[in-house]
Amino acid sequence: MEYRERALEKSQRIELEAVSSGHDRRTTVMVRNIPTDLSRAECTEMFDNLVLGQYNCFVLPVESTATGAYKNLGWGLINFIDPQNISPFFRTLHGQTWGRRPDADPLEVMYAKDQGVRELMRNWGGLERRPQVVSPRSRV
Repeated sequence: MEYRERALEKSQRIELEAVSSGHDRRTTVMVRNIPTDLSRAECTEMFDNLVLGQYNCFVLPVESTATGAYKNLGWGLINFIDPQNISPFFRTLHGQTWGRRPDADPLEVMYAKDQGVRELMRNWGGLERRPQVVSPRSRV
């Protein structure tokens, strides 16, 4: 089956040329189509294998199931320390399936509407809406 990219708002599209030239300085991306059964630890392990030390915040919203367990909502937000780190992340993940899951929808990497750690913490750091995980990562 051929991958067909979802139509994105122009403001969400990652233009690699604009990133590499320094014209686009945004640092926060959204990753869609994360399998909902993956834990935050599994997602963090995958991202660390790709960009360890290059991001400082990862948000993975979760919700409670009828059994009381938690599942993620299928998307996450990652804030990169330097916008240049987005290009290799995008090239590696965008359009790929997660690990060895051929039946999974391809991952989509796009700019997030909330930009920067402060915005992420302000909008996603509280537990009042639904359980969430926000983890600032230190530089390695």
